[in-house]
Amino acid sequence: MWRIMLMCVVSAVLLSAGNVGGTPVGLIVADGQFRLDAAPTHGSATVFDGSFIETSEATSDLQLHSGVRLRLGPYTAGRVHRDRFLLEKGKVQMLKGSGYRLEALGLWIQPEGGALVDATANSVLHVTAFEAPAHVLKAGGITVAKVWPGKAVVLEPQVAGAAAAAKLSGCLEKKDGRFLLTDATAGITVELVGTGLDARVGDRIEITGNVEPAAKPLPGATQVIRVVEVRVVERGGCPVPPAGRKPAKAGLTAKSKAIIAGVVIGGATAGAAIAATRGPAAPVSP
Repeated sequence: MWRIMLMCVVSAVLLSAGNVGGTPVGLIVADGQFRLDAAPTHGSATVFDGSFIETSEATSDLQLHSGVRLRLGPYTAGRVHRDRFLLEKGKVQMLKGSGYRLEALGLWIQPEGGALVDATANSVLHVTAFEAPAHVLKAGGITVAKVWPGKAVVLEPQVAGAAAAAKLSGCLEKKDGRFLLTDATAGITVELVGTGLDARVGDRIEITGNVEPAAKPLPGATQVIRVVEVRVVERGGCPVPPAGRKPAKAGLTAKSKAIIAGVVIGGATAGAAIAATRGPAAPVSP
């Protein structure tokens, strides 16, 4: 009897270890083989909080109990949690849901709807938003980009030590005695503080400065940046509207780049949705 009890205990421990946290969070389905916590698996399986998934030729669909649906591209690897997916390599697409976070290269991507995160390039992240915006934040909460539907950005986190660095371009506007700048590449509006800004209202400018995480920005702005240097790109290039605030004139080229919190942001061509693919058939047991 004691041997049977011992075997049951050992089996339970091994099962718990194999299932990481032990809490089921959803189901993975693939028309082919994948690896779940290093174990070769074919077809479908329950995923647990902390499960590590590696796809092969076939795409894999994750259906979480929360209603979130993700699709992992071929040769993709990442760890699934109840509230987030940590992408190590490859591509992941949000098919359905919101309030779920995708993470890669130290960045948080919070889609409001369908979005694609591509980490196939070395040290570079490509984010495409489909039918709703996707917010990109540095781990810790600083917004670095807002990707609008049908648009994409490429993000390149820099070395440590440049955490608060910022470089943005756009129209300088004044509202309620405070200064706002909209950067078309990053897709966000920031509040600027510093000297000499009054003389530059209505100009298209390029600024360098530092993010002030503790400062509270004006509603509609994502953060406050203390300006260190201003360069005028076009004098009077952004006429101030007679009443109310309107979006700043775009006018920036696809080659324009922005830097926020040490992350370089550039415009990019929107990525294509991940098409479902099949893998080899499961081997037949003799």
